[in-house]
Amino acid sequence: MADKVRAPQVRVRQALMAAAAIHSLSNLLRLTWLTGPIFDKELRVVSRRKRHFLLRFAYLAMLSVFVVISWVSVVETQQTRAGAIYRRAKAG
Repeated sequence: MADKVRAPQVRVRQALMAAAAIHSLSNLLRLTWLTGPIFDKELRVVSRRKRHFLLRFAYLAMLSVFVVISWVSVVETQQTRAGAIYRRAKAG
C-alpha cells in the first residue's frame, strides 16, 4: 500500500525537477541574465517600431530573392543530361 502512495509522489517530484531544469536552461539561453531587464525591454520596444518592421520585410525579401536565384541556378545545371551525369559521377 505504501508503494502505491509513493509512486505518484515520485512522479510529481521528477516532473518538478524536469521543469526546473528546463526553466534554468531557458534562462541561460535568453541572455537576460547578461544584459539585464532594461536592455531586454528596450529590445522588445524597438522591435515593434514601424521602421523596423519595414527593415525586416526588406531583409526577408532580399534573402528570398537570393535563395530563389541560387536555387534556379542549381536546378538549371541539373536538368541537362550533363548535369545528371555529373551528379551520378559525384555520387560515386
